[in-house]
Amino acid sequence: MKPVLSIWACFALALPLASAAAAQTLPDAANPDAPVAPATYRSVFADTPVGVEPEHSDWKKANAEVGQFRRGHVDLLKWEDQHKPSSQPSAPVHPASGSTPRPITAPSGHQH
Repeated sequence: MKPVLSIWACFALALPLASAAAAQTLPDAANPDAPVAPATYRSVFADTPVGVEPEHSDWKKANAEVGQFRRGHVDLLKWEDQHKPSSQPSAPVHPASGSTPRPITAPSGHQH
């Protein structure tokens, strides 16, 4: 019968060798002249999709279109309400009461 080393004995024999090898290959962190691997540059734009916009739009026209909504989102909502397709109902019906909700109006008195 051959003597078989236990797994713990193998670890015990390998530990000093591994620690000695690691001590020789790791640079001294306190030494500013220690050799280090060069930093690699990778652009953050390398994976940016190309050709997302099929065409460039006229920015002046886009600004004029957005500029028609002087009060921002409120005017946009009113414009969307006026330009709804006729196939959609104009106001949703509340299922519990069976009536249409009242529109929310801005308080009067304070204007910008």
